[in-house]
Amino acid sequence: MFNSLTLLPSDPIYGMQALYKADERPSKINLSIGICLNEEGKLLRFKALNEAETRIFERQASKEYLPITGLASFCNQAQELVVGDHDPSDFFSSQTVGGTGALFVAGQLLIKAGIKHIFIPEPSWPNHRQLFEAANLPVTSYPYYDKANICLEFDNMLKAVSNMPANSAIVLQASCHNPTGIDPTHSQWQELSTHLKQKQILPIFDLAYLGLGSGINEDTHGIRTFLKDGHNMFICTTFAKSMGIYNDRLGLLTLKMPKTQLDILASHIRSIARTCYSSPPAQGALLASEILGDSCLCKMWKDELNSTRLRLHTQRSMLFAQLQKHSCKTPYKHLLQTQGLFCLFDIPPEGVALLREQSGIYIALDGRISLAAITKDNVEAIAKGLSTL
Repeated sequence: MFNSLTLLPSDPIYGMQALYKADERPSKINLSIGICLNEEGKLLRFKALNEAETRIFERQASKEYLPITGLASFCNQAQELVVGDHDPSDFFSSQTVGGTGALFVAGQLLIKAGIKHIFIPEPSWPNHRQLFEAANLPVTSYPYYDKANICLEFDNMLKAVSNMPANSAIVLQASCHNPTGIDPTHSQWQELSTHLKQKQILPIFDLAYLGLGSGINEDTHGIRTFLKDGHNMFICTTFAKSMGIYNDRLGLLTLKMPKTQLDILASHIRSIARTCYSSPPAQGALLASEILGDSCLCKMWKDELNSTRLRLHTQRSMLFAQLQKHSCKTPYKHLLQTQGLFCLFDIPPEGVALLREQSGIYIALDGRISLAAITKDNVEAIAKGLSTL
């Protein structure tokens, strides 16, 4: 029955993770997956999260199903966090199974609405293409990264927008672009908003690293610029990195649409979610709602998130200094001009393999490095490894 199927390649990120776990060398270093770690290289646990877990456990929260669109208090609180003080009745938000689930539901809704094309940046998170192709949407890349000059390829990006068909959709990473760490400036966001509004292109914002770039308000600046300009849009948010709740799979899909369409679109989101996963998991939403709904816990979380953000800047500086010390030939000066968890190095796949085999250093196949895994203990080994390429 299944003889027509052939073996598919492993996922580029999770496949690298499997190779790392199978490596028995005690000196191995994992820079491939984007998770926030502490100074000891262990998964970062927010103190605010620990307190929220204690409270929820003591209340013995119900294990019954959430509604299809998730925990209402979380949806309302998270929506306000992302869009600010805009009229909440202009939006509809649904809890999803992670940011991936938000993007998947968005893609299914686009195809139901008759959207014919979607455009994603080149490069981008690899799963973007797979998610929208799974919805039978034709996916086309638009210029984003100028590899030669290691900067945003903004002029060519605008030219691509001018050639996009009306009533298409475009994916925009709101901050901490994965894999480059390069984001538009305020003026570029404004110019991009103007061009997309003229072309009637629907923005799909992917907000995966809230607060880990320049802070919560700054990391949503592009979204709020587009809202100010009157765009309809989708916003796909994950709280995995921002709250350290990776396996709780907490995402949010937010729609800004004319009020006359919101109820109709909400009904289709419920239908898609019901067909796909029926209702989202509760634990992550309960934790996030406990944090966002309590002023003391929320302040604690924001302070911890800011400390994590500042630590990422420190990790960049540490690596930069060590690469200088070891006279690394691979271009690395953009380390200090980028932000977020990732930085893209010009390392070919054979260099990635060599780094893994000789130095036990694991990075993504496209040369993306997760800065979050750098510590004082491993930074020199990383720089030495990169300097051999």
